[in-house]
Amino acid sequence: MAWWINLSIGDKDWSWRKHIPVETSLLFYGKHKIIDEGIESLDVDSSEFIGFEATVGQVIKNLDNLGLTLEFFTSIYEMYRIGVTDELLAIYNGGLSALKELEDIADSNRCKDLKEECKILIRKINNSNASSEIKCAVKILKKNTMIKSNLLEDDSLIPCILNINNTELIADDNLFKASVFGCFLSSIYEKLAEIAWLFEIRVILESMDKRRKVKLDVRDWVVEIGTFNNIFDDIMDSSLESMRIKAKVYAKTFDTILGGNETYNKEYERIRLTNKWDKLKSLEKDDISKGRKLEEFIGDVFHEKDGFEVLSKNLLTETQELDLVLKNTSTNHFIRSLNTPFILIECKNWSSPVGVAEARVFESKYREAGKKVNLGIFIALNGVTKPFKRHLNNLIRDGVNLIVIDDEKIHNYLYSEDLDIGIWLEKIISKQFILDFN
Repeated sequence: MAWWINLSIGDKDWSWRKHIPVETSLLFYGKHKIIDEGIESLDVDSSEFIGFEATVGQVIKNLDNLGLTLEFFTSIYEMYRIGVTDELLAIYNGGLSALKELEDIADSNRCKDLKEECKILIRKINNSNASSEIKCAVKILKKNTMIKSNLLEDDSLIPCILNINNTELIADDNLFKASVFGCFLSSIYEKLAEIAWLFEIRVILESMDKRRKVKLDVRDWVVEIGTFNNIFDDIMDSSLESMRIKAKVYAKTFDTILGGNETYNKEYERIRLTNKWDKLKSLEKDDISKGRKLEEFIGDVFHEKDGFEVLSKNLLTETQELDLVLKNTSTNHFIRSLNTPFILIECKNWSSPVGVAEARVFESKYREAGKKVNLGIFIALNGVTKPFKRHLNNLIRDGVNLIVIDDEKIHNYLYSEDLDIGIWLEKIISKQFILDFN
């Protein structure tokens, strides 16, 4: 007999022939009931339901108690989202470039419309986030939108941006955000094989009435083995044991890689930062989010590993606004010799060099901080003017430690051999001192 196990959540069904995915038992690990009425007279041709039943609300609570909360899955998606959005941004930026080339030889009005659509979608991607995209996916699921993907063979409940018309995406923000998440789901079984099924099930559960039934039908299994005694324990024990072994193997493997391989950690950090840097550099000149995103990037660069902790962003004092305030616990001997418990950072993502007026404003912030600050860093991606440099040189000669970091210096850091903030700052400050001394 070719026996099957069937799972139903509301009106959605899954079936497995002669096996059950180990993750399935987790849905019932907690509150559930066992239905085995009429088992004594059960035969091959019977249509009786024999198995486990809970409500959607109970299953959600079971998963929450195991730590498999919606927030947990959101945090996983957040880790992978940058790869998804980078691919989408590449598609739309590539479309923009192609349209610019076609504008002279094709319908210029149509090209302009398509270019504007691409720009709108790029802005939507940059202004969205993992949490809102999953919430929008839940809203779309409640409408029973059916788009091709992986979950139910050819029919998935969550849309993918590549299968949606751009006009629809522009008109419906919920559809757009859900579709970004759908791009992640379209490849999740290759990236996260162990939790892929649970990932989609959790989002489906969130979209359903909490009173709906979740059933695991093991009738065929019972007929095959001739008894129902301890069948749930058998399923649960084997599932949990399988997961325990896998978890132990994965933990040991990744502890070895991430905990014992400094080169791997460094290269992972380099990839993470360069991806964010490339994304920042790709922003349009008139993008109003440029300044904020530069501050976020610089906050990521100065990480705790090298002894720099971001205490505040956009701190308002009685007289000033400070972009970033760092606490300095660096063990770098040169940085420690500066005797600066805190570091002030100003960020300017301007399309032209920054003028001397901004130098004077930053000088004022630096002096107001008193002895607690003995290093100020002015980030100007497109450099500063000659009057700014002259004013800065005068300040340095008076014992004021202010340095300017432009886009070339950031590039040098991202591709430096050591990827060490302390060493990088030491080189910049030392070079500036030598140039000013001469």
